[in-house]
Amino acid sequence: MLLAKSGKSCELDGKTYSDGEEFKPNCSQLCTCQDGVYACASLCPQELRPPSSVHCQHAQLVVVEGQCCREWVCPHSFSLPGPDDDNYIRPGLIVTRALINFEVSKTDL
Repeated sequence: MLLAKSGKSCELDGKTYSDGEEFKPNCSQLCTCQDGVYACASLCPQELRPPSSVHCQHAQLVVVEGQCCREWVCPHSFSLPGPDDDNYIRPGLIVTRALINFEVSKTDL
């Protein structure tokens, strides 16, 4: 009769996890303990893929209110709104803002 060999547990941030146990150290990672070693996978894969620099120069990851995963934004030539602004990034809201420069000549009036 063969007995299954018990694997080693894992310790992370003062918590002990059993061999084979899955755990989430934070909202953006799922980890598994295997024989004393743990490995984690991102639950926010979009954070690892910035937008193309052809279409979005200087992309920035920003925290979105009420969501665990951050999202990429293209700041271009404006500053990002803060939580007290009407255009603050909220779940499901896509923020786009453009600066339009034009001149009005006296002949246009």
